[in-house]
Amino acid sequence: MKFLAILLSIIAQLILLFARAQADPSNTLVVDKQGRVYFGDVLHNTVWKIEDGKLIPFIKDKHSHRVVLDEQGNLYGEHLEYVPGNDSWRFHMWKATPAGEVRYIVPPASGFPWGLLMDKEGNRYEWAGNNNKKDDSRIVKRLPDGKLVTIAGQGWGWADGQGTQAKFTSIGGITWGPDSALYVTDSDAVRRVALDGTVTTITRGNDELRPNLKARVLGGSGGQLFGLTLDAEGNFYVANYGGEKVVKIASDGKILAAFDSESGWAPSGVAVAGGDLYVLEFQSDLMASEKKGPRVRKISADGKALMLGTVGEKTNENTPLNDEAKLGISSWMKWGIALLVMLAIAVSGWRVWRLIQPMNQQIS
Repeated sequence: MKFLAILLSIIAQLILLFARAQADPSNTLVVDKQGRVYFGDVLHNTVWKIEDGKLIPFIKDKHSHRVVLDEQGNLYGEHLEYVPGNDSWRFHMWKATPAGEVRYIVPPASGFPWGLLMDKEGNRYEWAGNNNKKDDSRIVKRLPDGKLVTIAGQGWGWADGQGTQAKFTSIGGITWGPDSALYVTDSDAVRRVALDGTVTTITRGNDELRPNLKARVLGGSGGQLFGLTLDAEGNFYVANYGGEKVVKIASDGKILAAFDSESGWAPSGVAVAGGDLYVLEFQSDLMASEKKGPRVRKISADGKALMLGTVGEKTNENTPLNDEAKLGISSWMKWGIALLVMLAIAVSGWRVWRLIQPMNQQIS
């Protein structure tokens, strides 16, 4: 039994390793007034642009999870890198004009990126928390001089309220609302954070906002809500990465619709422009034979989906299903087959161990 336990432990660690490999995808995409789409791609350290039906590398060598636009159409983003020499992290933040001219707005520094959401006074808004220790989760304001001021939150947990009376857990997405309040995704909830520190919950615990079974088994960041945006009517669109769907929520918290991703894909970012929904997706199928993505789809008001571009494909046109897809071999079937094979190996090893145990006892 000890041998079997060791093998099962190894299998579990491999599953967690695969899950972490896909953790923390880029979680925003934006659409400017001319209809150009921009999104970060942490898999290829590139910020992409989709313009006139073409997928174009806009800025290279940028590890950007988030991007935002200003009123003039300038794009802002972050770059995060690990420094193995001293086991530390450093970052810088950049600004790019529509023509692609790039300059620093925060020069290279140690630590992790600052928030990208800014007000007219130059204050930045961000999440300060630790998903590993789970000892702190706050929404903070960074003043132009770099000083941090807590808006809401203290410790780790769940509570609505004012200022430090409120509690948060893991924040995935954060965006401005038309009422000049901040809105965040917090585990399986959408919450409003007024700038005076008042925190209220829009919706929480709905099945549409929870991860599916696959994400619960794999763990990691798969069970987290990521991208968040609002439309002109005040409806929310939430990228339920772990549930492999985008969920539309009314301002009163009622679930209005859910847009499922295709098998093997999961949404991480959302944007609304001209009445259309834009969705940034990454591959959720860890055993996919062909590694592609991320990709962007546009979903019109009538529910029709159009593929705008997929990183790794030769063209931006829709391609026919491959033989594997025609046969209906889903990611779940692949995982099932792999787990059955590993279980068979474990059982065979246990049987061999049982057979050799009496021999070892006789020898001793």
